[in-house]
Amino acid sequence: MIKKLIKAFVLKKGVSVAKKKVLPVVMKEVKKRMKK
Repeated sequence: MIKKLIKAFVLKKGVSVAKKKVLPVVMKEVKKRMKK
């Protein structure tokens, strides 16, 4: 129950923040793999 509530809270409140933090990292990884 508690884990589900935390997940829902994080998903709702942190989606925009997560995207801002994760997207640049993902792009870096993609560029690294593209070079290989």
